[in-house]
Amino acid sequence: MTEYFDIDGTPRTAAWLAAAYDGCYVLPANTAGASEYWRLAAVYCTTGPAVLKAEARRGVTPAANQPIVLSWPSLAEPSEHLLPLPPSPHNWATRGVIQRTEASGVTGFGLGSTYGPFYSSWVLSSAPSDCLTKTGMKGGTPHNGPLHAVFVLTSVNVEPDPAPGDPLILVTLARIEARLNALAAHLGA
Repeated sequence: MTEYFDIDGTPRTAAWLAAAYDGCYVLPANTAGASEYWRLAAVYCTTGPAVLKAEARRGVTPAANQPIVLSWPSLAEPSEHLLPLPPSPHNWATRGVIQRTEASGVTGFGLGSTYGPFYSSWVLSSAPSDCLTKTGMKGGTPHNGPLHAVFVLTSVNVEPDPAPGDPLILVTLARIEARLNALAAHLGA
């Protein structure tokens, strides 16, 4: 299950993401016959640089040198100005830009000045990948958008328990803290 966070780090829902950001959503990987897949574990909305940040992890370990794809303006009809992607049964589109993650497991795609829900991103791998689609910067904002995607290589039909130091533990703790703070405010503490 994908977790969603607004620009303040508040947990949100998939419905909120679609409503707030022009129909942005996650396409689930076709995991038929696969033993593992790239699960989109979290989508963080950010503000600031015009960059789509993609993060790939194998458990808690950064997935260095992992190819990530960015395609636009649609999966069905990617721009003719994009290069053809290598053939793969797991591609979401036929054309795109491929960048490899750094040692930190992160890469960033510069978006320039184009606003709107035009972009789709997924992990290019022998394993299938979820796809963040219709993402981009919201018009009239200082580059606000669902612009940080965290993909985690996950066993099919298994949701792993977070390991100590896992970013998902920190996310869970932040969510608990936010709920406790809201309760304290409600009680007047």
